[in-house]
Parts: sequence; C-alpha cells; structure tokens
Amino acid sequence: MSRTTITGAPVRKEFPDLAIAEETMRAVSVPGALAKAAEHADLLVLGARRPTHPISSPLGRVTHAVLHHTPCPLAVVPRS
Repeated sequence: MSRTTITGAPVRKEFPDLAIAEETMRAVSVPGALAKAAEHADLLVLGARRPTHPISSPLGRVTHAVLHHTPCPLAVVPRS
C-alpha cells in the first residue's frame, strides 16, 4: 500500500478564503483513492510532470487513470 499526503499550505496562504480538504490515506491504487476522495469534491486538481520520453503518453499513468474515473471536474496543472 502506498501513502499519499496532500498539503494545501501554499494555496491556503495565497487564497485564505478557499476551502481546502486534506486527507492522508492508505490505498492499493492511487488513482482509485483519488477518485474515491473526489466523490464529494467540486474540483480535483492534479499536478503533472512532463514525460521523460518523447514517445510516451503526455499524461502519467495516475493522471490518465484519474481522468477516466474521477466523478468531478479535473484540472491538470503542469509542473514548471
């Protein structure tokens, strides 16, 4: 099982009126855990890395799976 921690501290500092929920969970499937956590969310935001190989998919496997299974709108934000 993997452990995923999401921290909203930088966003809270910039947008103090924005409601942000943080959870720490254990899950067999990271995409499954994200989709489950998003069941009551208005928006799920994921960071995305650029692919290391030019032939590979433009999205990573987690982002790709969440895109197909999340029950709410999804924003994919590329890392700089």
